[in-house]
Amino acid sequence: MIPAERHDKILSLLNERRYISFNELTQKINASKSTLRRDVYELEQEGHLTRTRGGIALGDDVEQFNVTSEASVQVRQSENRDEKIRIAEAAMRFIHPNDTIFLDSGTTTYELAVKLKEYHHSLMVASSDLSSAMALSDNEDLEIIVIGGKLRKRHNSMIGYFSDNIISQMHADTAFISTDAVDSEKGLMAFSLDEVTGKKAMIQGAREVILLCDHTKFSRIAFVTISSLEEIDHIITGRELDDHTHSYFTEMGIDVILV
Repeated sequence: MIPAERHDKILSLLNERRYISFNELTQKINASKSTLRRDVYELEQEGHLTRTRGGIALGDDVEQFNVTSEASVQVRQSENRDEKIRIAEAAMRFIHPNDTIFLDSGTTTYELAVKLKEYHHSLMVASSDLSSAMALSDNEDLEIIVIGGKLRKRHNSMIGYFSDNIISQMHADTAFISTDAVDSEKGLMAFSLDEVTGKKAMIQGAREVILLCDHTKFSRIAFVTISSLEEIDHIITGRELDDHTHSYFTEMGIDVILV
């Protein structure tokens, strides 16, 4: 494959995915790593893309793929909200009367809390998210456990030693988990170290684990890994997810539910 063909292939992949890791790039294009790095350098010099930690992103998307960049909960709640509502509606089918569930902090899991406001069956909900707990507070049929700890400012969630310790002693039928990024190799990732231990404890303490995330999370790399994909039973995401990514995850044996 000549350089011009490789450049076209790289840009074609980026237009589909917005981000691609170097490891996946070497699998998709029959060329050595040194050759691909040279191609990437040339395309970056021309302004077509930007190199990020572990991969490449389209030139105008670089902020989205900064591994430590995270918007406030107010900003994130307005992003892709229609998709998040559809995801929450689909998640309801995994909830049954008399269940105990973990409800992770996050804007998509918050939409599930909003749906549960109208769930009039016995249910125990343990959550570290203050917004979700308040959304559920008027439903007399639900037992709400607010997991205490240190307040994570700008995110309305509880983190730290106390919350992590409480979660590690709890058990649930189902954990509804959120994430900042998903990658086929790196698994679930978070921007903040403070969130990781609590999320891990929810995953380990539940019989079934369901990841709720909008399609943009598949186009990111975040700072630290939470868990491998093998620990997740189902992923519910929006139908906006590109066909290439959906097929790639499905071929890995991961149950990806598009809504």
